[in-house]
Amino acid sequence: MVGLSVSNRTLHVESTAVLIGWKYERMAGHDGERPDLDDILTWNFVRSARLIGGRLAGRLGELELNPVHFGVLAFLDRDDEMTSAEIARAVLVRPQSIAPLLDGLESRGLVTRTGARTRGQRNPVRITTDGRAALHAAWVIALEANDLRDVGLDASESAELNRLLLKIVRSS
Repeated sequence: MVGLSVSNRTLHVESTAVLIGWKYERMAGHDGERPDLDDILTWNFVRSARLIGGRLAGRLGELELNPVHFGVLAFLDRDDEMTSAEIARAVLVRPQSIAPLLDGLESRGLVTRTGARTRGQRNPVRITTDGRAALHAAWVIALEANDLRDVGLDASESAELNRLLLKIVRSS
């Protein structure tokens, strides 16, 4: 259920998960005007993620991988064997989307499925020797992409950003 009420220049949107109170006159530096787009944290996060993620994707593209492929291979290398559902949760992909992604990696010989592919049955996935070789090359690219000096962050700021991002990811 969603409720909407406007009173005293305050907009309240209520649902089971959201309660937003927004008083324009209290937004610092905006004198009753709508806040600047730069004041919207989530929008800035999306923009930054597209910029930084796009850089990583472009570099991984040289290996015919994308950032999700990198994540899948890295988790499989770390955990040795995972189900497709576990992989989907680890890389934050919908369960329906993981099968075609794994099909592509399997067709390239980067992963192998070790169980029968029937609905509702455990179907473990493992990284192959070729998958580990691809991951090694991708890891070098990913580490190089951590250098954000060209976008204004020094090493300590990059480390702090990573710490904060991990805090968000680990809370989900």
